[in-house]
Amino acid sequence: RKMEDIQAYKRYASIAELVRMYGKRAIAALAGVGIGPATAKRILRNLYLSEEEFYKAIAEAERMYMKTRPYWD
Repeated sequence: RKMEDIQAYKRYASIAELVRMYGKRAIAALAGVGIGPATAKRILRNLYLSEEEFYKAIAEAERMYMKTRPYWD
């Protein structure tokens, strides 16, 4: 139980840090299906010339999640 609490704390702290650093963009990235803090961080650290490019990166991460999810367990 304690290990689960520690993992949850680390996950939420990571999410809070992303929101602190990137604001609404972090929330948009994290709202993507299958996008957790690590994937959101990879998306957010890139420079996008337009909002469209940013949202395309989120969509691509969602596609990758859908494609690979059946093999995770």
